[in-house]
Amino acid sequence: MKCPLSWRSSISRIGFAGALLVYGHLPGKGAEAMPGAGAPQVLSLQDCITTALARNFDLRINRQEPVIAAGRLDSALGAYSPTVSFGVEREHANTPTAGGTSTISNSTATTAGVAGLLPSGATYSVAANLTASTGSQSSLALPGTFTSYTAAQGTLALIEITQPLLKNRRIDSARLALRQGRLALRSAELTAFQQAMETVAGVEQAYFDLLAARETVRVKQSALHLAEQSLADTRNRISIGSLAPLDEKDAQSLAASSRADLLSSQQNLRQKENALIALVTDSFTEWRLAGLQPMDTLRADPWETDYASSAGRALSNRPELEQIHLALDQLELDVRYKEDQRHPSVDLKGSYAVQGAGAGPNSVLSQWRETDHPYYTIGVTVSFPWSERGSRGAISAARGQAEQARLQLAQQREVILGEVDSAIVAVRSDAERITATREARAFAEDALEAEKQKLATGTSTTFAVLQLQRNLVSAQADEIQALADYNKALSTLRLREAATLEFWRIKFAADPVGGGALATNSTSSPYQP
Repeated sequence: MKCPLSWRSSISRIGFAGALLVYGHLPGKGAEAMPGAGAPQVLSLQDCITTALARNFDLRINRQEPVIAAGRLDSALGAYSPTVSFGVEREHANTPTAGGTSTISNSTATTAGVAGLLPSGATYSVAANLTASTGSQSSLALPGTFTSYTAAQGTLALIEITQPLLKNRRIDSARLALRQGRLALRSAELTAFQQAMETVAGVEQAYFDLLAARETVRVKQSALHLAEQSLADTRNRISIGSLAPLDEKDAQSLAASSRADLLSSQQNLRQKENALIALVTDSFTEWRLAGLQPMDTLRADPWETDYASSAGRALSNRPELEQIHLALDQLELDVRYKEDQRHPSVDLKGSYAVQGAGAGPNSVLSQWRETDHPYYTIGVTVSFPWSERGSRGAISAARGQAEQARLQLAQQREVILGEVDSAIVAVRSDAERITATREARAFAEDALEAEKQKLATGTSTTFAVLQLQRNLVSAQADEIQALADYNKALSTLRLREAATLEFWRIKFAADPVGGGALATNSTSSPYQP
């Protein structure tokens, strides 16, 4: 597809992050005219797109999708963050015995540890504990006397690891959440990208509608002026006797209907203006007071269309297809996880520690250093469900969802190809309509002028002239609508190809911290008046 140079954008570097900027800092003519209670804001299409990228509510809402997805991904990564624990406990006990004596003890237990999950699915814990005790015990042989004692014991580097060998070895709930979180983040970025394209295309089409509405009002104003002139001329002719009094009724009817058409067109103009304002700003009231006036005009720049290249571009770039691919990847991950959960749990377990005991903490610490009393275990545990009915049902449902996504992917490809073809047909048809309506308008102008000359010579009637005036207004309105439809069809084709941002030189960059960001490079202006 060949893009005319006159359409290339000169939007300055902005973005979703630019929503944090004051509008007065934005480039272009729109930046020079802050909405207020003064004159209408005269904006080019470029200015409207620039402003919409910074202030459109839909864009600002959707830019939070990557932020939300990034937060959920961080939450999934949190499964691999180790848990650190530390505790101190003081205990006092006065314990009676059967012989009437008692034992009094005081102990302080200190524990510390780290536990967590490894990417292999293994769980680990590293802990240490030390308990120091002091106390006294009454003597049975010598009543009233007490024997004091001190003792300590503890374990250092109690390392325990459990590694799944079958179930949860290839994938577990943590790895499933992590991988799906990454896919969800990419999907959120695509959602923001799609919204950016739709917003820019929406601004384009609303701008063209506003241009057409303004041109239609101008035509209807001219038609009303012409109808009032015809009415005045008819009355003059009636006064001198060259026309019958009944001819005045036709002229009055045309003037009244022209006035009604103008009022209807003015109402439509306000509606189109409001529609564009709603797209480019987050403060409708602020802009409504000033109004929005487009500075560009409707044009018919040539555009080369080729179905093969457009279809290829659409199939490569349309975010809907990639989103379905991502959804399919998520479902296939779910199938893998559910199939893994059918397996029996076969876990290899092992532990190692150094122990110590003695008359006090120093004795324990000395034994730890010498590693004289090691402790270790190794073994395997096996567990399995008595019935696989639940897991079989879950797998069947997951496989069905995955197959459903594959069919949706194939269906969406066909839908996209149909949309591209329809868009190309619309561009070509509307281009031909412009030629036809221009010819029709030129013929209507010639016919009206010829009929006026015949009326001046007395070889025509007022009714014939009024009818040709109506035909001219209709032809002018048809030409305006054809121009608007052609430009809107081009906008739709770019949207169907997912080339809207590329056309306007808008670069999309994902920023999960600050939200999906849009930035642009300065180029020549795309649409000069």
